[in-house]
Amino acid sequence: MTKLRGHAFVALVLLLLAASFRWSPMRLLHVSSRSLAPADATTGRELLTIHRGNHELQGKIVVFLDIDGVIAPYGLDPMDDDADDDASHFFYDDQDSNLAKLQSHNCWRDFTNETMDAFSKILSAFPHSELRVILSSYWRIHNVCRGAILQKFRDYGSLHGGPLRQFDYFDDRTGDEMESRQAEIAQWLLKFNPDNDVLAAWVVLDDSECLRGRENKQYRDMFVGRVVKPFEDVGLTDKDADKAIQILNEQLGAS
Repeated sequence: MTKLRGHAFVALVLLLLAASFRWSPMRLLHVSSRSLAPADATTGRELLTIHRGNHELQGKIVVFLDIDGVIAPYGLDPMDDDADDDASHFFYDDQDSNLAKLQSHNCWRDFTNETMDAFSKILSAFPHSELRVILSSYWRIHNVCRGAILQKFRDYGSLHGGPLRQFDYFDDRTGDEMESRQAEIAQWLLKFNPDNDVLAAWVVLDDSECLRGRENKQYRDMFVGRVVKPFEDVGLTDKDADKAIQILNEQLGAS
């Protein structure tokens, strides 16, 4: 009797394993039409990236988002020559376990309610399903920095509501650092929107210069009329948000 029970148990285990094997491929296909990158090291949230080609972006509205000078104003920096060294005492609790990492990656600068109000206004102006936010900031490079952004957005959203309350991922981020922010964004656009017939509309929110200067000559025509450049010491304002919404609506009206 004991042997029979043992055989029955083994058979049951094998049956469950076989069922699991048959089910797993279906589950993988069901996960998402987008590919999932490794989970963010800070928040445990998954960073979604676009890998499957232009059909993921067909007819979508893209916002290229910078952080420093846009969401995190430089005007909040400590007024001394050692601003980065003093950042922990100015913005963060000394007990913050991620503080050393944030400082080492130069992504410690704080956000303001005003800049997040303005960003929320842009996101709220369009259907969530149609928007794609591409992180084009230096903060895109390190997991801990991306995690800090998402956490700050959700903290703001939990208090004020709106689209940042459930802002759990960026749809993608621009690639390697290049000679200018314009070039970094242009390379992304040339990959996913090469003939300007995939995206319904796009706008750049960046305090970096994307139009003037020799380094921006190559792609200047592509960017004219599609850039909102906040004053870096103030960051994104309500007026900037209105300009971004107008830029996107003008493109949508022309499409």
